[in-house]
Amino acid sequence: MENNSSLQLKDLFLDVSNPIKHDRIVNFLRSKGFELSGVGRGVKHLKTLRFMNTSWYATIDKPKHGIRDLKLLLNSKSDRKIKKCKKLSNRVDYGNEILSNIHVLNRENRGIVDRNWMDAECVELCDALNSIKGIVTTESCCGHNYNPYVVFFKCSDLLGLRFIQSCIDGRYWKWGQEWSITTHISDIGPDPLDFLLKSKSSNLEEIMIQVKDMIESFNYYLNHESRLKFLGLDYSNFIFEEVIKQK
Repeated sequence: MENNSSLQLKDLFLDVSNPIKHDRIVNFLRSKGFELSGVGRGVKHLKTLRFMNTSWYATIDKPKHGIRDLKLLLNSKSDRKIKKCKKLSNRVDYGNEILSNIHVLNRENRGIVDRNWMDAECVELCDALNSIKGIVTTESCCGHNYNPYVVFFKCSDLLGLRFIQSCIDGRYWKWGQEWSITTHISDIGPDPLDFLLKSKSSNLEEIMIQVKDMIESFNYYLNHESRLKFLGLDYSNFIFEEVIKQK
């Protein structure tokens, strides 16, 4: 095996129950110049290595023989598991100029008070929410590093709201305590009831990590038919596309 110190292998899982053999394989890889992080002993029958930013992966056909049967493969698609997964896919024309936070702050510094734009940091989450039947976003703001991130939305089907709440519940989502959904009653208009999705933090860098993870949570549970059935949902409740996912 060639020395290639430029490859960084992350989340290494080995189907080796014997700690001595496990350590021998890890030390062997390190001796070849690989930088390993997140190394842990694997689970029985789990024989995959996941790598960041490379096309390398590895299999261990006969773990009991240790290093001797360690095979590194390059760009071998035959051993990759190819799976189709569903992804929320509605793309809404919000009709406004899309501006990033830095552009918004520059406008404010120049005294421009026009609010006829949409924060770029809100587009992907609003698209995901608008992919759920009965959910229509009406207003959003990323908070601009001094206010919480908020999305207002109408709900004409409580099953859609139930799906959102389930995906961001603190029992199932690590950021669940950092977000809330509350009702908002307006004193104008024929339909005064809105729902407000709101972050606890005002730190936009932290918030965007959570927003990305929230969308991933939506898509994760979208691919679990048993959970959808438990919530009274099926795929007619969503706008989605099927994408190829390689493992």
